[in-house]
Amino acid sequence: MGSEMCIRDRPKICSFVYPENNSFRAVVDNSGFISLNMKHGVKLDIAANKAFRLKNSFQCSNMALSSCATQMALIHPKGRLLQYGSRIEIQAEDQVSVKNAKMYPKGISFTANNCALVYLVDEAGARSTTDQFHDLFAGDIADKLFEESCKKVDFASHNLNLNHLDASQYWRSEEGLDCWLVNGILIKQKKDGFVIIERQNGMEKFVFKTSPSNGKVRLESSFIHATASLGEESHLFIKSGNHRLHYLSLIHISEPTRP
Repeated sequence: MGSEMCIRDRPKICSFVYPENNSFRAVVDNSGFISLNMKHGVKLDIAANKAFRLKNSFQCSNMALSSCATQMALIHPKGRLLQYGSRIEIQAEDQVSVKNAKMYPKGISFTANNCALVYLVDEAGARSTTDQFHDLFAGDIADKLFEESCKKVDFASHNLNLNHLDASQYWRSEEGLDCWLVNGILIKQKKDGFVIIERQNGMEKFVFKTSPSNGKVRLESSFIHATASLGEESHLFIKSGNHRLHYLSLIHISEPTRP
């Protein structure tokens, strides 16, 4: 028993070497998930049940996908997104107000903290309604989603991740991308740090992308398409079925006219 605990308490570290002799480290620690530290401050955590969390520390973005692939979360300086089942909640904040929206299969409801009403837009048109929205800024929704997927980590799953790490693969593609295959999840990183994550769940493929250079992120599946970016083209865009939401928050301040 004592020797087993010592083995479990010691992090498993696996190092790969890039052709230019730059190394990256993948670790299975006591939390029970694989942590892959890539170039340009991008970090990917993978649970034994294939839930994952993708952090971009340079651009303050964080994304997560649950083990069952029915929930995903996005944190970005432009706004936040939480998808659970057939619902997608979006929250954004600017100098004017805090804005909330919720996508349903049949419509979109939305409001703001400076508005007394909640509105619904569907096939019948626009009208006031009643609805409730989560405060997506109350905590780190991506961390919470990933941690909920990791809650049932035990000694068996810890050993399973050790096996996944030992069986992981690394190669350099003809296009110069660094590629890994870890627990069935395909990871690619370009020279500028841009990362692409692909996870297959049955017939469904989920694609997450993040860029440490310009802050762009993208989530893609058959149910949702979401993008966000910073800079001059900063935006938050979500598409699900026939519904679209595009948030720009363009605030123009004019200088006072001089006599």
